[in-house]
Amino acid sequence: MRTKPLSSIAVVAALGAAYLGLRSPGAPEGFGPAGGPEGSIFGAFGYVLTGAEIVDPGRTAFGPAGPTTTGYRIRAAAARIRGDFPAGEFLAVLDAYALSIGASGQGPAAYQIRGTWTIVAPEGIAGAGGSGHGALVLSGPIEGELTFNPAAAKGAISLSVNLPMSTVCYGRGRGRVTFQVNERFEGRLTGTYETTNKMSS
Repeated sequence: MRTKPLSSIAVVAALGAAYLGLRSPGAPEGFGPAGGPEGSIFGAFGYVLTGAEIVDPGRTAFGPAGPTTTGYRIRAAAARIRGDFPAGEFLAVLDAYALSIGASGQGPAAYQIRGTWTIVAPEGIAGAGGSGHGALVLSGPIEGELTFNPAAAKGAISLSVNLPMSTVCYGRGRGRVTFQVNERFEGRLTGTYETTNKMSS
């Protein structure tokens, strides 16, 4: 007899690292067809990012539309607030491109932000792939439009970005993340995911 999809959260533990999987009749928003492929696991995660530091201020060049920065690198502590992905270190590399001059002519009206981010668990967590290396827990792109250059000015960042087949707790998956952070990426990172990866016990 075919069983109904689970309606409760299932937690799968593995050597002190686990991930949360929620089976439901419909996929989270933005995941495509309801239900997804047979065996898919749906879940959610959340982190608070604190204690950020600039690893590399990047390189800034001035053009007709304003300053453009490439290679801006930051890192922060990532404390888990939802789900069971491991806590770890948040790392990001960003480029900020001035798009156009503002109406006042005093500076850019907008910046295009592009880059990548990862969360890496400490050495010793299951899935690290060997002694001396952290475990890649999550990764994905950063892209969107802001009214300021986070490498050169203070401000609030609110971005929602799709995860197209990215790392999801030592496997592969897709989803969507939302950043509610400042220019140093201190704040909250939350998201939902779909994966067919199952951690072994």
